[in-house]
Amino acid sequence: MKKPNEYKLRVKMGYFVVLFFMIAGSISCTNTKSGLSHSKVNVVAEIRLIPQPLTKEITKGTFDIVPTTRWILASDNAAAQRGIEIVLEEFQKATRFPLKLEKDLTAGKVKNALVFNLNGDKEKLGKEGYTLSVTPGNVSISAATPAGVFYGLQTLRQLFPPELEDNSFKANGWSLPCVEITDKPRFVWRGDMLDVSRHFLPFEFMKKNIDYLARYKMNTFHWHLTDDQGWRIESKKYPRLTEIGAWRVDHNDQLWWVRQPQKPGEKATYGGYYTQDEIREVVKYAAERFITVVPEIDMPGHSRATIASIPEIFCDGSGGPFTVGTGGVRSGNTLCPGKEETFKFIETLLTEVLPLFPGDYFDIGGDEANKSSWMKCPRCQARIKSEGLKDEHELQSYFIGRVEKIVNSHGKKLIGWDEILEGGLAPNAAVMSWRGERGGIMAAKMGHDVVMTPMDYCYINLLQGIPALEPPVPDLGTSQARLSTVYSYDPVPAELTEEEAKHVLGTQGNLWGEFVLNEADANYMLLPRLLAIAEVGWTPKNNRIWDDFVVRLEYNLKRLNNLGIKYAPSMYNVEVSTQMSEKEGFVKLALSTEHGKAPIRYSLDGSDPNENSELYKNPFDIDRTVMIKAAVFRGPSKIGRTTEKSPLIHKAAGITPVFSHPASKELGNAEARSLTDCLRGTLSRNSKEWVAFEGVDMIATLDLRTQKSVSSILVGCMERQSQRIFWPQKVDVLGSVDGTDFRLLGSVSNTVENRRESRAKDFKVSFPASEFRFIRIQAANVGACPAWSADAGKKALLYADEIIVE
Repeated sequence: MKKPNEYKLRVKMGYFVVLFFMIAGSISCTNTKSGLSHSKVNVVAEIRLIPQPLTKEITKGTFDIVPTTRWILASDNAAAQRGIEIVLEEFQKATRFPLKLEKDLTAGKVKNALVFNLNGDKEKLGKEGYTLSVTPGNVSISAATPAGVFYGLQTLRQLFPPELEDNSFKANGWSLPCVEITDKPRFVWRGDMLDVSRHFLPFEFMKKNIDYLARYKMNTFHWHLTDDQGWRIESKKYPRLTEIGAWRVDHNDQLWWVRQPQKPGEKATYGGYYTQDEIREVVKYAAERFITVVPEIDMPGHSRATIASIPEIFCDGSGGPFTVGTGGVRSGNTLCPGKEETFKFIETLLTEVLPLFPGDYFDIGGDEANKSSWMKCPRCQARIKSEGLKDEHELQSYFIGRVEKIVNSHGKKLIGWDEILEGGLAPNAAVMSWRGERGGIMAAKMGHDVVMTPMDYCYINLLQGIPALEPPVPDLGTSQARLSTVYSYDPVPAELTEEEAKHVLGTQGNLWGEFVLNEADANYMLLPRLLAIAEVGWTPKNNRIWDDFVVRLEYNLKRLNNLGIKYAPSMYNVEVSTQMSEKEGFVKLALSTEHGKAPIRYSLDGSDPNENSELYKNPFDIDRTVMIKAAVFRGPSKIGRTTEKSPLIHKAAGITPVFSHPASKELGNAEARSLTDCLRGTLSRNSKEWVAFEGVDMIATLDLRTQKSVSSILVGCMERQSQRIFWPQKVDVLGSVDGTDFRLLGSVSNTVENRRESRAKDFKVSFPASEFRFIRIQAANVGACPAWSADAGKKALLYADEIIVE
C-alpha cells in the first residue's frame, strides 16, 4: 500500500513527462527558404477555442498587431477599464510592446486598433455575453456589461498563438485570424471549489486558481475554508479558531482514514490560515476578473476544528476533549443545536466575516452531520420537543433554518450540500447536489435554485485515468472521474420540466484536499479537467462534441506548457483490453486511449516503445503470454506514460463463463467474459477486470469446447472491507466431461478476518492432471457483512478478476 508521501513523489515524477503536441508545423515558425528565424515571423493561431462559443464564423485574412496598434476603450466604465488593463498587462509581458489603453468615447471602426465598448445588445447577449469581430482593418469587442468585455478578451487571448505565453519567444508582430463570434454562457454559475482545510494551500495559489477560472470564462470560486481537519479563516472575535483550529499533528506519512487523534504531548505543527487582509486581497483579485468568491464554513457537521477551539458549542457529555485532524466523519464533529450558545457563536462569527465576501451566497456546508451526539443530548432532545420536531433530521432542518435567517439578515442567500434537504429545506436556501442528481432534482421541483455537481462527474479529486498509471491515492483509489466523463455531463437532468430547469444555476468542479498536499498536486488534479467543466458550464449541449474538444484541448495544452503548468496526461495513457478471437487458443489484444485518436506505438518483447516501434492499427491475435508495453508518440516525443501489461494466456482464454447467479450491474463489471480475458485486476474497484457479486455466491461454469488436460484452477479475488468487499469463505472447483455430472476436484477455505488494508489473493486448487470439458468454480460469498464491520448486516460483495485454467 502506497502512502500519501509516496503519492506526492509519484506526482512529481510524473511531471517529467512533458507534453509537446503537434510539434511539426504549428509551433515551429522557421522559414527555411528565406532563412528567417522564428523571431522575425508573425505566427497565426489556429482557432481552437475553449469554451466553444455560441456561434463562430471564420473569415479570410488576419489582423496584424504591431507596436503602433491602438487599444481603445470606447466607454466610460471603471470595471471594464480595469479588466482590460489586467489582460493588457499580460499581453505586454508577452509581446514586449508598449501597450496602453486609451479612452475615446467617439471611437468607431478605427483602423489598426482594437476597440472595446459597452453598446452590446443586453437582451441578446445577457450579462456575460459579447460579440468579437476580427477583420484585416480592426478588432472590436462589444458587450452590454464589463464582464462581457472581459470574456471577449479571453477569447481574443486564445486567438493569439500559444507562443504568447512563451516568455522566450520574440516576434516583431502578432497576427490574429479573422473571425466573427457571438457568444454567451449557458449557465450563470461556472466554477470550482478548493478544499484548503484537509491540506492548507498557499495564499498565492488562490490567485493562480482564479487566473485559471478567468482564462476559461468561469465566474465562481467556492472556497472551502473549514472542516474537521482545519480552520482557515481569521476571526478577531474568536482567535482560538486559528490558534487551535488551524493546526494539527503532521500525519502526512499515514493513510488518511486511519490517522489517530492528537495524543497528549504531541505538538500541532501542520496547518495555517488566511488573514482577513489576505482574504480581502483574494476577493478583490477575483472581483477584478469578474469572479465571485463563495465562502464555505461547515456546520453543523464537519466542525471538529471548530469544536476543538470552542468546545462549549458541542453537546454536553458526548466526549472530549477534541483535537483537530482525525480522518473521516466521526462523532464529535457536529455542533449542538440544543444550545443557544451555538447560535450566538454563529451570529457573532458571521457578522464579523460575511462582510469580507460581497457576493450573494454563503455556503453552510450542511453535509454528513453525525447526529449520534444529538440523540444522547438532553438539550437537543428538549429542543426537538419544544419545537414540535419529529426527529433529529427535522432538528437539522431547524438548525439550517435559524442559520439561514442570520445569513439573510446580512443580505445573502444560503447554499449547502444536498443533505440540507433532510427534514425539510429552509425557505430561501439553494442546494449543491453532490450525491448524484436526486437532491438537485428534488430542490428544483420545490422551486429552489440548485448547483449540479454530482460526485461521479464533478469530483476532480478522483482518479482521472488508468489506476496503475495514476499517482496512488490509497484511500480513494476505487473511484474515477475521467476527463471524458466530466465533459459528458449535462447539468440539466432529463426529469426536469423546462420551467423547473430554470432553477439549475450551473455546475462546478470540486477538488477535495485529502491527497492534495501542494500546488503541484492541485494543478495535476485540476487540469485539464477544469477546461472540460468550463465548457460544460458555458457551451450549449448541442455544441459539445468530444472528438472536437480533444483537438481544441491539445492546442490549449500548449499554452499550459508555455506557462510551465504541469497537468495530468491521463487521456493519452494506453489501455490494454482483450477481445474474443475466431481462433481457438488465441485472444485479440486491443489498445486504446481516452483521447481516441492518439497514435499508439507498442512492443511485445518487453522493450520500452519509442517513435520507431510498431504503430497500433487494429486488434491483433496472440496465443502466448507476452509483455506488452505501449505509449502515445508524436514524432520522437512520448506523451503520457508507458503502459505495461502481461496478458496471461491459459486454457480458458476468451471462453465466456455462464453464471448461476447474475453479477451486479451497478458494481464492478457485469460482463462474464471479464473472468477469462487474460487480464488481472488492480486494487481499484473500478478496474474493468473485476466482476462483482452482491450477497450471492459466484458459481461460474466454463465450457472448454473440447476435452482438455487440466491440473489446476485459480480464481483471483479482492478484499476491500471498507467498501463491503470480502474474500470468499471457500472456493470449490469441480470438473465434468458431459456438463451434467460434476465431481469435486478440490477446495480452498478462508477465514474472514477484520483487516483495514485492501489486498488481492489467488485461490488456487491443484490436482492430478485429468481430462475435462467443463469446469465449475463455486466461490462462497460471506453473505452479510460481519458484526465487526462498519457495514454490519449489509450484503457483502465478492470480487473476482480472472479464472485461470492450466
